[in-house]
Amino acid sequence: MLGRLSVVAALSLVAALPANAQLCAGTASFTTGRMQVGGQFLSNDDYSSYGVGLNRGNARGLYGGVALTNNDYDFIDESGVVIGVGGGYQLRPAKQGFQICPVASLAIGLGPDNIGGSNTDMSTFQFAAGALIGMVAHRSGNFQLIPTGGVSIVNSKVTLSAPGGNNADDSETYLALDLGAGLVFNSVWTIRPMLSLPMGADNREESVSLGVSYNFGKRASAKPAQPARRSR
Repeated sequence: MLGRLSVVAALSLVAALPANAQLCAGTASFTTGRMQVGGQFLSNDDYSSYGVGLNRGNARGLYGGVALTNNDYDFIDESGVVIGVGGGYQLRPAKQGFQICPVASLAIGLGPDNIGGSNTDMSTFQFAAGALIGMVAHRSGNFQLIPTGGVSIVNSKVTLSAPGGNNADDSETYLALDLGAGLVFNSVWTIRPMLSLPMGADNREESVSLGVSYNFGKRASAKPAQPARRSR
């Protein structure tokens, strides 16, 4: 049971990452609001996960955020909390209309503790780095359809701490492919279904997720501010 739990826990850390922002990730642009709050539900055969995140960014350049997630492991009726931070760099959109963003994230999982009454606690750590690409495929009135995809290198580590200092570590590095599309309404609301496919990893299955986000706050300008002219 503990071996199966460690595999599931490493994959479920994906749900803890902050909701990505901007065209490359299939969401509303920071030009409509520099703050973005969102929630996400993720499901797999072995667990379900739900969490919230908050991001801040500009029309271009750096952006980042934090997230808090709860993972429910169905086959042992246990749960754990994951804290995630992440961000990226928004490159200037290409003439063809697509945008690419290098991204990176870090997630730390706490629990479940005393798994099945065994006095064994679990903790997790994950780092991921890669890139996202997206573009507006359809625009009609206040609606936009933005397909998005990304690939990243993921390094995950799961630690099981047992009484008497009998600890067990399991670490693995693999590729993750994310595919989906953002449905953007009124330039501020985004509904984004996604499919995550782990590649080159043992006993890892695909996950489906659904995210909802809302942009608010001061609008970010796509053009840098011009210096004031001196009066003569």
